[in-house]
Amino acid sequence: MLKNYFKDWSNYLSFAIALVPTILLYIYPSGTKVPFFVFVVLLFCFVLSLWLNVKFFLDSRDEYRPAIELLQCSQGRILCRPNNLLTHHSIVAFYENNGKLENRICYGYVETINSMGIAQILLYSDTSSSKKLFSYISSKRDKIIVKPTVTIETINDFLKAEGEVPYV
Repeated sequence: MLKNYFKDWSNYLSFAIALVPTILLYIYPSGTKVPFFVFVVLLFCFVLSLWLNVKFFLDSRDEYRPAIELLQCSQGRILCRPNNLLTHHSIVAFYENNGKLENRICYGYVETINSMGIAQILLYSDTSSSKKLFSYISSKRDKIIVKPTVTIETINDFLKAEGEVPYV
């Protein structure tokens, strides 16, 4: 780890940037007056360097947020925060996040999107297991991940393989 730190190109760049004021202080000792243009150029370089560092920090921050956030579960519907990945009748998959693994729970489809952009997702399953799945998702809402997924045809193929009745 320490070996990679010393071989990183950003450390060489930092060293090179630190050489600039050192060389300028050598050229202009502490008793001499520094020309105004040198001061302005150094100030501009400092502000530019500060801006680029802040921009790099903000761009490189690794922030994990689920793409589609669950708001609440009520009346047999799962409400999700507005997202450009969801449209009317989009097919979504529900996954439970168990540490590093994501286990698929069930599928659902976007029934409607209201005027505030909140998507109402209806679970796709037979009625008996749908209530169980709904209560399971409601109880573990903080661990549930919603992802847009496959088409209705793919779900029908999956249901036929499982021995259930196709959707359409």
